[in-house]
Amino acid sequence: MKTAIINGKIITPHRILDQASLVMEDGVIAGIVRGRKPEADCCIDAEGAYVSPGFIDIHTHGGGGHDFMDGTPDAIIKACMAHLAHGTTSICPTTLTCTDEELLTLLLHAGKAKLLRYSVHCTQADMLRIASQNHFDRIIAYHSDFAPTQKVYEV
Repeated sequence: MKTAIINGKIITPHRILDQASLVMEDGVIAGIVRGRKPEADCCIDAEGAYVSPGFIDIHTHGGGGHDFMDGTPDAIIKACMAHLAHGTTSICPTTLTCTDEELLTLLLHAGKAKLLRYSVHCTQADMLRIASQNHFDRIIAYHSDFAPTQKVYEV
């Protein structure tokens, strides 16, 4: 199905296109049309509003009163829905320092969702143990429990 968002201000990586139309085919952007109404099965009139890509949140502990560390499918889904309601279409859930059991519970439930990656907060003492389990793309290790400095390790 071909859908067009017409009469919008389309935000691109290089500029904002006034009075343009964004054409999608089967949910994938197929092109941008200017100067004419595109052929489409369905047209949505943006009425001059901005049309932008979804936002990506690379560090979030939850949303809408729900925390990813709750470790339940309901908390994960409701946190994701809270982000989606405000234009964020991709997130990287971030954990807190916690027990192995809490991390594994989160991973079991979050693994069923299509999430970009996980960020795990831990002390340096925990870093190698967690990295060796190979559950995470990135680990943020704090130099002490109270130090504001941190180092990011790509796993």
